[in-house]
Amino acid sequence: MDLARENPFLVKNLIALKNFNERIASLQQPAPRMGEHSLRSCRWRKRSRKRSIGGSMKIAALLLLLSLATTAIPANANSKFLVVCGGNNQIGQGGSTLPMLLCVMAVNHGRATAGVFVAFSDNGAGGSFSASTVTTGSNGKASTAYKLPPGRMGTISIEAAAPGYRPVRFTEKGL
Repeated sequence: MDLARENPFLVKNLIALKNFNERIASLQQPAPRMGEHSLRSCRWRKRSRKRSIGGSMKIAALLLLLSLATTAIPANANSKFLVVCGGNNQIGQGGSTLPMLLCVMAVNHGRATAGVFVAFSDNGAGGSFSASTVTTGSNGKASTAYKLPPGRMGTISIEAAAPGYRPVRFTEKGL
């Protein structure tokens, strides 16, 4: 099985995670032994460097995990399916447009597919889309804005479907 061919998103993220772990390991090595005065200054620099890099490394790790979660490809990469790539689990006031676009990626045999017609539906909840049918671009993604129904509180389920592809659901909440 050629993992890189069937699932390029997962391979890319695994390589990034490996590089991240190597960088963290290099920061945790003990400071080199020098003279008493040099040792103190070396430790002080090491700590301050560790704090500043550690904070950015934590953010990088969080972004990496987020990208893994939003572009996770199911194990069976030999089928057609849609994947949520943004805009799920948002909260907004009734009658307002959600802050993030609802985004899906069409995947066919482990590759993003352009030219797929994706239909978005809130199953009669009363909200509106900037475009209810969107064609995927060259990156395989299709997105649309969603305006929550006025005066409707609670969970709203939105479905994205395309002919021949397994559909996906978004869960949004109106206040």
